[in-house]
Amino acid sequence: MKKLNSHFLTGILLFFTLFLGVKDSKAQISSTGKTFYMSFMEMETRSGGYPDTLLIFVTSPIATSLVLDNPRLTGSALTYTIQANKVNRIAVDANFYYPVGSEFNSANLNSKRGLRIVAKDPVNVYCMNLELNRSDGTFILPYESIPAAPEFYVCSFPPNAGVTGGYAESEFVIVGMDNSVTVEITPTAATKGGATAGTPYTVSLIRGQVYQVQSKTSDGTNNTDPAASSWATTGAKAGDLTGTRIRVIN
Repeated sequence: MKKLNSHFLTGILLFFTLFLGVKDSKAQISSTGKTFYMSFMEMETRSGGYPDTLLIFVTSPIATSLVLDNPRLTGSALTYTIQANKVNRIAVDANFYYPVGSEFNSANLNSKRGLRIVAKDPVNVYCMNLELNRSDGTFILPYESIPAAPEFYVCSFPPNAGVTGGYAESEFVIVGMDNSVTVEITPTAATKGGATAGTPYTVSLIRGQVYQVQSKTSDGTNNTDPAASSWATTGAKAGDLTGTRIRVIN
């Protein structure tokens, strides 16, 4: 696995912000459940290797247990005891579970590893990605709350941080929760993998596969205060993947 360098994202909103855009769901949306899928996005690190700490926090009103694993890799299961009415902290092995790179293909499928939690009783799950001078966090929606054919809109961070050769990327990540899932993606900006802004394309995912999309390093702006000027003309519109539509079509 290659190391991170200064080309990669600084201060990105954490991965599953896109889940906030669930559309037309007929099921009740709850943050409490027994099965959760998640990933941590690539980010710039001060030491050039991995982030300082990748953390998962689990809460439950009753004492229970859970298994944390990668659903595609044999022997990755780890069991944890969850204490009632406490914030239970689980440190994630960054070397094993951290995605690096953009728009992966089948050739390196097994190097891009998602995480799954299967709890004995209903729990709530939160994630944090900690680095010096910055941290990102989110809650994770359980598998039980995701509609059969969901549609999401991405809320990402604009590429307005200059790095060597261009700008730190805007990005998002998708995790497959079933086998043979076909996802249609309509990016709002050109991507590293060659996708065109506004043009839909499809990818097929298996259970636990991570698919990370990043903007082109050449796209971005040095304007760090879009509220002070026009976002469309002098703001960080170029390269911003905010508004990207993601929907399951199979």
